[in-house]
Amino acid sequence: MSYPQKLIQTLIIFGCLAPTLSFAQGGATGGGKGVLCGSNLRILDLYEAEEIFHESLIKKEDLDSTLFQFALPISLYFNGQDPLRAEAYRGEIAKGVHQEFTRRLIDLPLGQKLPLSDDATLPVMLPGCSVVQIALFDDVSDTIQRDLALWNRLDSVNQAALILHEYWYKVARSRSLKTSDDTRRMIGLLMSGQLPEPIMRPVSGKKSLSCAVGGYSGAVPQELFDLEIIDEVKNGQSGVGIYFRRLKNELKLGRTSLFLPNLSMEKIRNSDFSSVQASAKEEVFNRYWTVEMRPAIKNNPNTPTYSFLNLRAWALSEKIPDFSLLSCMESFNE
Repeated sequence: MSYPQKLIQTLIIFGCLAPTLSFAQGGATGGGKGVLCGSNLRILDLYEAEEIFHESLIKKEDLDSTLFQFALPISLYFNGQDPLRAEAYRGEIAKGVHQEFTRRLIDLPLGQKLPLSDDATLPVMLPGCSVVQIALFDDVSDTIQRDLALWNRLDSVNQAALILHEYWYKVARSRSLKTSDDTRRMIGLLMSGQLPEPIMRPVSGKKSLSCAVGGYSGAVPQELFDLEIIDEVKNGQSGVGIYFRRLKNELKLGRTSLFLPNLSMEKIRNSDFSSVQASAKEEVFNRYWTVEMRPAIKNNPNTPTYSFLNLRAWALSEKIPDFSLLSCMESFNE
């Protein structure tokens, strides 16, 4: 596969076009809500960005130029692709995002309205404002129902934001997120030019231990983790940084990481450490978990590429879970 093909397949909303992915969640739907204040209609994401977080949105002249601006950053946020190399394909990515949205559309007959989805924590509305449903993404049929009359009342920034919201939230649902709350916050940050540094940027260009668990140890279900461990120095102290793509079954939308001093990739690979606890933080949302890691199966000299460790995590209000068994493999992050 050529680089442009690979880039488009993996970058457009972090792999949303890849044909091997499945998003059906037993009838789950993703809402695309709007807030109507008089004659002014905005999607809920941008209403919250402007009215709750007091952020200024970046305005472009039309839908295509807005997608050209924002489709690449939202994609790069979730992967380790080189942004300078990816820049040459910005237009192709924006076009692909738009096409993938439009090919799923089913416009409602004139006069029909969509029911409000129940997947959002709604803020207090300003006087004279009400919530409306602009679109609904059905994961089983892989279609998007759209209220065309409401869609046509959105400006280009809000139309682009709704397109990006639907794809981001589609993948989030497929990875266990139950509400659109975090997705809406990230879209607001994106459209106001405040999207944080890409989640996995600290591991780019470095060797790492890539660790994951498949969900079962024998017949016992385990919580899912997907993470990278790198050698790191913080405040003059050597140790390892752990960066989570998935923690406790959920895809993380904000960078979630921790630092363990006096450890190294080599020690973890060789099970040469004692049980250790630290606090992991999801930066965008200021959420915290206690993470405990301990040695597991000793490295098999016949398969030196692989190693294993036990890991578990819990929030303050949660019961301490059983350990999950993670298998780790050395890799290089381009």
